[in-house]
Amino acid sequence: MKTIGEKIRDARERKGLSQTALARRVGISQPSLVKIEDGRTKNPSKLIEIAAELDIPLIELRPELSTRLQNGESIKPSGVVHRQFNFPVYLLIQGRNGRTTMSKNPVELIERPSLLMDVKDSYGVRVSDGTMVPAYEVGDVVFIHPYMPPVPDTDVLLRRTEQDESEAVIRRMLNETATEWHVLQYSPRREARLPKSEWTQCDRIVGKYNRK
Repeated sequence: MKTIGEKIRDARERKGLSQTALARRVGISQPSLVKIEDGRTKNPSKLIEIAAELDIPLIELRPELSTRLQNGESIKPSGVVHRQFNFPVYLLIQGRNGRTTMSKNPVELIERPSLLMDVKDSYGVRVSDGTMVPAYEVGDVVFIHPYMPPVPDTDVLLRRTEQDESEAVIRRMLNETATEWHVLQYSPRREARLPKSEWTQCDRIVGKYNRK
């Protein structure tokens, strides 16, 4: 298994950055980065900034942070007080049965969107299929506001739980009745009426990060 330093070095080289360039971007010296990459510095104080610059999911470098996140702890970069890298992102997983399930735990922590800076329990979902192209491409991260009600002509994440498995789909809300969600899938274009008795959670999508 690769060390934190090896993962950082590999990601830096993939992006074509020198040690000097990366060190300057995150506010440390080049010798300090050398110590991080060769493993002499075990717990870098600038790890969040390094992960952000290299587009590495923070949980990939520090798996224990998922527990801290679930306990409600705020995780911020040491030297940048106006940015927060504590926005949990879940993954939509394509199953063999054609259903899309959502990971039980966050797969990464990314920079929190400004519009959700103070919204408790907000989260992101990484898109894994093309059913909502062109609105959402595979790899995009959509922002979920759990307290903003779904209304017609907005996008939503609908979820249902069956046998301890959480099925989830992204759709365009067309309308709702007392018993059904009337939604639209873009690609291929298809309307559906989903029973509220099964699809009990409907959360509003308020933005996205485009895939990199």
